[in-house]
Amino acid sequence: MEWFVAAAKQTGRVHTDPEQGQDAYGFLRLAQGDVLVAAISDGAGSAEHGAVGSERGVAAFLQAGKEFIEAGLNPLTATDEECADLFGAVHRSLIAHAGKAEIPLPEMSATLVAAIITPEGGLFLQVGDGAAVFASGETLALPHFPADGEFVNITQFITNPEWRENLILTRHQGAIEDVFLFSDGLQYLLIDFKDQVPHAPFFGRLRQMMRDPAATKEILEGWMNQMLASDQVTSRSDDDTCLLMAHRRAKPRDGAE
Repeated sequence: MEWFVAAAKQTGRVHTDPEQGQDAYGFLRLAQGDVLVAAISDGAGSAEHGAVGSERGVAAFLQAGKEFIEAGLNPLTATDEECADLFGAVHRSLIAHAGKAEIPLPEMSATLVAAIITPEGGLFLQVGDGAAVFASGETLALPHFPADGEFVNITQFITNPEWRENLILTRHQGAIEDVFLFSDGLQYLLIDFKDQVPHAPFFGRLRQMMRDPAATKEILEGWMNQMLASDQVTSRSDDDTCLLMAHRRAKPRDGAE
């Protein structure tokens, strides 16, 4: 088995320049593809270098996650402190980059939603808004409710000195088939805040699409980009949007997608 991953992002109407989007995403497949390390980040709109913060934050988490797994640590049995230091490594990396680039750290403010998924379960971490959803069989769930609940435009950042106090860390024991990470530009569309559950019809459609034998990364990402740019999304959210989705599936045969 290995992880099949597709992701996309769109700049929101809050920016006049399409190049000003401040969301970022990234992922790694480790241990022959059966361990997924993934993250998405949203740079603060008020931060001059928020895009740098989000891109650097995602890259730093992927590196920390890789080193975590290669050191033989298990995200389901490691201590909370060992797991929290994955974000500690991100915070330290951002401080180092800010110093080297002579950028005030608050000008790189960004949120971070991340996960490490193994065949036995998953570790979900976040500071700030945005959310993760996971699925297996008929189960579709939030590992934890978005950090800032229903309060709009109020969040915490991985760059803040008090990031550790604002870290949400949740483990799920049990096989995970599908994982979704998305930024706050989508959380009010994809989560029922009244009942605090994922929007089942949307995620059901994504799960079905990822299971289509004809699905390729290019096909799915083309659809995702169109969806994020559609009136259905942009009329309800003027923020940047970012979605990463992953499905554990049998490894393709040689020459197959």
